[in-house]
Amino acid sequence: MINAAGWTKDYPKLITNDQIKALSESGTSKLKVIGDLSCLVGGSIEFLQEYTEIERPFKYYDPISNVWFDSGKQSPESSILYMAIEGLPGELAF
Repeated sequence: MINAAGWTKDYPKLITNDQIKALSESGTSKLKVIGDLSCLVGGSIEFLQEYTEIERPFKYYDPISNVWFDSGKQSPESSILYMAIEGLPGELAF
């Protein structure tokens, strides 16, 4: 999933912590990767708590245990690969 939409508190969240946990616990989730271009901590994708960096663009999030893992480290099968690089458009060459 790629999230590039703006968001304010006046609108519902795209994915709440409870929703992503329930989806993962059901064992039927096909959501494996999120690219969050909006980079809003606690925003439309509620579980985003920190940004990733251009040097280390990915982290894993396990919604069942609510734990983040650095890319390359052992993470549970229920984990979601996550990218949220603040200022990513500024990194792209023209």
